[in-house]
Amino acid sequence: MKLFIILFLATLLNANALHAVTFEELTEQLNYLSIKDMVLSKNIANANTPNYLPKKVEKPIDTSGLSLDLTNNLHIPFESATAISLSEAEVLELKPNGNGVTVEAELAKKSENSLELKELANLFHKSKSMLQTALSGGNK
Repeated sequence: MKLFIILFLATLLNANALHAVTFEELTEQLNYLSIKDMVLSKNIANANTPNYLPKKVEKPIDTSGLSLDLTNNLHIPFESATAISLSEAEVLELKPNGNGVTVEAELAKKSENSLELKELANLFHKSKSMLQTALSGGNK
């Protein structure tokens, strides 16, 4: 039983930031990668649309650890910003019709994103299973 809990906690530790990853953070990352996949698909679908420039998804910056002291009632409170935004992607080649989508580059990005999405979905599923095992004491 203790081994399950240790393995579960080790799985949820993020080696880069050395903090525990919550299911909420995993869900946010899954949402981000899903939206990124849709944007890449839209770029590929518009590869022949005149004057279409590719878009990219900007990853939200985590500001949850930041806070401001409000010393006056007129101060505007700081709120965490986690909104995903779209911007123009780098144009590698501009076609005569003004289209800036390079299908090969977009397919490579989509393939990389799909791998990240699959890895994260597996991590989410395994973390959930380990938590259920730890909570049930190994009994189903």
